[in-house]
Amino acid sequence: MNLTFFRSEVLKKDHLCDRFKSMMIANDNTIAKTPANDRRIKHATRALNEIIVETTRRGFYGTAGIELSISDGTIQVIRRRMEQVEK
Repeated sequence: MNLTFFRSEVLKKDHLCDRFKSMMIANDNTIAKTPANDRRIKHATRALNEIIVETTRRGFYGTAGIELSISDGTIQVIRRRMEQVEK
């Protein structure tokens, strides 16, 4: 499962993170409620917050993202990717 955000306007950091959280917990019936998923959702949200802080500054050109590897409804691995273009 890859979550990618494409927005043309500038969003406040908190708004984007709230959207991410709402996507992750939009329908409680579809998320496997396990202690591991709860921990990893918090971890993924924290990682997204950090990426937003690091990349939404003047002078950053590039891409960033969070990738979740999921097996049988349980988040197994969270990957944080950031590529900066030198200008």
